[in-house]
Amino acid sequence: MGANGASGYESLERAGDDAPDEQLDPGFALATVEARTTRGGRWVRTRHGTWVDASELGAARPSGFQGE
Repeated sequence: MGANGASGYESLERAGDDAPDEQLDPGFALATVEARTTRGGRWVRTRHGTWVDASELGAARPSGFQGE
């Protein structure tokens, strides 16, 4: 998720037009299974069927943890 989290929508057809169906908290990761370009932007669908505007997401960074 981006620094401000992201809005999730059950339907791509109304994504961004109505109030979001869910609010995704910042700092969490999600798995995407599909991407589409529509409504002037790129949208991704999660494993759970939620559509999220890709511009609200941030890149995952690997942990700096190293074992002995």
